[in-house]
Amino acid sequence: METRAVKTVRAFSLCPREAWCLVLSSNKGAGKSTAAATWLYDNVPADKNSYAHRYWWTGIRIGRMSSYVAELEKMMGSRLLVIDDLGVEHLDKNGHLLARLDELIDWRYSNYLRTIITTNLNASEFKDRYGERIADRIREGFDHGGSFTEFKDSSMRTHKQRE
Repeated sequence: METRAVKTVRAFSLCPREAWCLVLSSNKGAGKSTAAATWLYDNVPADKNSYAHRYWWTGIRIGRMSSYVAELEKMMGSRLLVIDDLGVEHLDKNGHLLARLDELIDWRYSNYLRTIITTNLNASEFKDRYGERIADRIREGFDHGGSFTEFKDSSMRTHKQRE
């Protein structure tokens, strides 16, 4: 299905490398994760299914990552990265998640490595949660085609009532 989210990620694929980041924001079930998966599979041949080419991670898993692990190196260096459902993870009082996320975003921003973030947060909530430093790096790519795109679409999931 060619949703607005899928069209947005396909347009992002055609942008110059300086448009390094796209954030997809909407209510749950609107197709953000599906669009991000479409982007990965459209841009990496099946025989290149490795961490060097594409990487899928969630905010929750980033938060559970110990101080410095090989997984962070893989995320930082992969050609394409999806951070799915950012905003549902627990923010610890010591700032562990924010430090990992800042390091990851800074590296990808500095090296123009394509990144899609999906979230249920709107732009203001995102900035409040992750801070100006992260928000500013993400905004840097907007002049070149990256964006923080908010969709108001309804959930595509069907929910059956229990009898």
